Amino acid sequence: MKNNKCSKAGILSAFLASIGALSASAEESPARQRLMMLEEVVVTAQKREESLQEAPLAITAFSAKQLELQGVNDLTDLRGSAPSLSIAPFAGDRGTPIIFLRGMGTITVQTTQDSAVGLYVDGVPLGRATGLSADIADVERVEILRGPQGTLYGKNATAGAINYITKAPINEFAFEQSLTIGNYSQVISKTSVDLPISDKLLTKFTYLYSDEEGWVDNDVILPNQTDYYEDKNNAGKVSIRFLPTSDLTVDYSYDISDMEYGNSFYQITGHANVDRADSTAQNFGLNPSDTKIDGHTLTVTLERENTTFKSITSYRELDAEIYQNYIGAFYQHTFVDQNQLSQEFQITGALGERFEYVTGLFYYKEESDEWASSAFGFTPFQDIWQVDGEAESRALYGQGTWTPGILDDRLSITLGLRYTEDERSATKQFLSSLFTGPDSSPLVLKGDINNDQINPMLTFDFAVNDNINTYLKIATGYRAGGFNTRSTQAGFAAGFEEENVLSYEFGLKTQLFDNRVRINGAIYYNEYDDLQVSQVRPGIVFTDILNAGEAVTKGAEIELTAYITEKLSTQMFYAYIDAEFKEYLDNGVDYSDINTVPYSPRNAGKLSLKYEFINTDYGTYSAHLDYQHQTKTYSGPRPADYNDSYSLWNARLQIDNISLGGHEFRVGIWGKNITDKEYTTLTTNLGIVAAVFGAPRTYGIDVIFDF
Repeated sequence: MKNNKCSKAGILSAFLASIGALSASAEESPARQRLMMLEEVVVTAQKREESLQEAPLAITAFSAKQLELQGVNDLTDLRGSAPSLSIAPFAGDRGTPIIFLRGMGTITVQTTQDSAVGLYVDGVPLGRATGLSADIADVERVEILRGPQGTLYGKNATAGAINYITKAPINEFAFEQSLTIGNYSQVISKTSVDLPISDKLLTKFTYLYSDEEGWVDNDVILPNQTDYYEDKNNAGKVSIRFLPTSDLTVDYSYDISDMEYGNSFYQITGHANVDRADSTAQNFGLNPSDTKIDGHTLTVTLERENTTFKSITSYRELDAEIYQNYIGAFYQHTFVDQNQLSQEFQITGALGERFEYVTGLFYYKEESDEWASSAFGFTPFQDIWQVDGEAESRALYGQGTWTPGILDDRLSITLGLRYTEDERSATKQFLSSLFTGPDSSPLVLKGDINNDQINPMLTFDFAVNDNINTYLKIATGYRAGGFNTRSTQAGFAAGFEEENVLSYEFGLKTQLFDNRVRINGAIYYNEYDDLQVSQVRPGIVFTDILNAGEAVTKGAEIELTAYITEKLSTQMFYAYIDAEFKEYLDNGVDYSDINTVPYSPRNAGKLSLKYEFINTDYGTYSAHLDYQHQTKTYSGPRPADYNDSYSLWNARLQIDNISLGGHEFRVGIWGKNITDKEYTTLTTNLGIVAAVFGAPRTYGIDVIFDF
């Protein structure tokens, strides 16, 4: 507890010290002040372009340059980068991250349950998170929206949403090549080419290759083995932009990826202070997992005076084969096949000068097939099941912002409403029992669940002056019911019902000291009803998802971005989360006083410093240092499944604007977890307590050339 208080105090002290330094150096020449002004951040979180500082919601945005400097290569690298965001590997597949925002998320990943955090790429919802731990290529911006987003984002955003916005083709030839070399034989190559065919037809081609040895050696001698955490990824994307008229834009993209990897290593810890392993000879060894994803997206945008019409059509397929070894006690082999079709029509516009609106229709259809085998050493002790699922979702939504013309036009009122209908069906075949072996007449169970929900939202946005905005937001969210593929025979067909949340949030956004300082903050209170929670059942491989009852998450967040001096800048945040179950019913027994809310650290923060210390004819040199800290978290509702608090240090030396043959390149020398801190990201009881450790110290060099 003492260390947690010290870390919390250290982050807050750094925050206050930065403000003091800014106040002391406020008197600068106009020329120097211009050099030290923060750039405006534009986001599209509300389906329209607007300034981050004017958007009345809690949002953190990262540009491509910021992602590069922070060494963010995949979604899991965003862990600890934004307030109230927790990311950990799914227990059965590290290629599928589980994401929590403000203490809420989903610890299980399956094709018959929606996530609590919506994931979107260029406006397309991703029904499954599988494969998102692969490297990120060609991203222009990432937006992290905290709190329920039920009006504009729909059923799978009760905790928040993460938007990926990729780079569109441009009207000139451009080439960028980046190469990363790191320890554990890491090689990452990213190639991007913009090739305009004409003024009206633009194309962009992107290819990514990455290869890395695992940091836990698999010493078992068996066929087709891989090391734990070994990675080999290939990904490509083709983007085409057609501009037939000045007000019509047609964008088409096709992306494909193939991710081959060694899964997580479960190390027996017993909650003792054991060293992180670097090799193992556990029973069964480990076969390589493989995830293939491809998708088509067609976006048509028509601009008229004060009105924009947009159609987003997408079809995506997922094919995954996953192997996971659990402490050598049992071995799991899983197949996942999924496809999804989505269609959204949007209209955004304005009626006069005082009313802006966005309205739309949404349709989503998903089909899935999931098969899993859990083996306990020899054939009779094997559990096999298969689940076929289908889901359809339809929604109508609208949101309008009215400026009533009082208080010098500083007050705006936003009202939103979404109506959603969901249908889901699933069939599970129990092909082999854990204790009786293969069944010649498999037990087949079927279930159907239909939900419909209206989600309103109300926001009051008040501009205190040109530099300070405040807002009060009351929002709701809804997560559709479904089925648990890993459920027992008794629990599958009944499934689980919808989850609902009511949220209250007050936010403050400021731009101070002649745009040298940006301070954003929020306090919130969320009430969850019929919360969907995962409960372990006897037999190790079985879980049920329950509508356990009620939970409350409340907390506060603050973010600071600032130029302290002309050469020294900082980014930092602090987040406080108080999450607890108010009711947790399982078979009529209330466990709310015992069970814990997963991945909701009471205190978490980050402090980043950037110092530009040399500017020469051979490049601009800068040093980057960041410190992350989070307190104790739980990997599930069982209080014994906890991960201790930890702190991480990362560093980077960047050289920009290096001239070469009339073009420029840049070099970054980096290190992550430079103190080689040993910490866990997932802990569970497999008959004995075992944990998944975070990555050890890694280091390398990036070379990026563009023209």
